[in-house]
Amino acid sequence: MVRIISLFGSQAEATRAVEALHASDFESIEIEVIENSRELDYGDTGIVAPAPNASTGVAGAVAIPDPLQDLDLDDEEAAWFAQGVRGGGVVISAEVDEDDAGTVAQILRDHGGRTYERT
Repeated sequence: MVRIISLFGSQAEATRAVEALHASDFESIEIEVIENSRELDYGDTGIVAPAPNASTGVAGAVAIPDPLQDLDLDDEEAAWFAQGVRGGGVVISAEVDEDDAGTVAQILRDHGGRTYERT
């Protein structure tokens, strides 16, 4: 199994991507959607990872919400995705058979996702 994680700029883009994944005929796929909502607490919970400040370039601290921790990202990746979610983005994680990974990644990219793969 391969995990493909993609960040979308909006809920609408993410919804279209999930619909496209469901419409495809993959033998095995598990999809998780992570977005900024009232259910996610971005206060003092979660891992704190270094992240560069966009204006100064100096590393600061970013709290990583629990759903992102479950994706087993390194600190830099987790901070990048957390910033995207805080900015209104949506993360989709799809775990698929290795044979389908390229197709799933392409579907996510075609719908606006910024994607990388984890094995």
